[in-house]
Amino acid sequence: MLLVNKCRYGDMVPQTITGKVVGGICSLSGVLVIALPVPVIVSNFSRIYQQSQRQDKRREQKVCQAINQSINQSIS
Repeated sequence: MLLVNKCRYGDMVPQTITGKVVGGICSLSGVLVIALPVPVIVSNFSRIYQQSQRQDKRREQKVCQAINQSINQSIS
């Protein structure tokens, strides 16, 4: 924290209305650039996870069917 105070970091702020508007637009656009892709990433992750769960369930059903067929053949 001492370094921040000695370097006078953050002492420059816009003085004019135009500068403040440009600073505000930059702030909002930065937040939007970060916030907008997040739902897309979450949606894709959710879709891929559901596909993986369905595949696992199908594999498990096939294994169970193969075991049941094997048991039925050994009984006959």
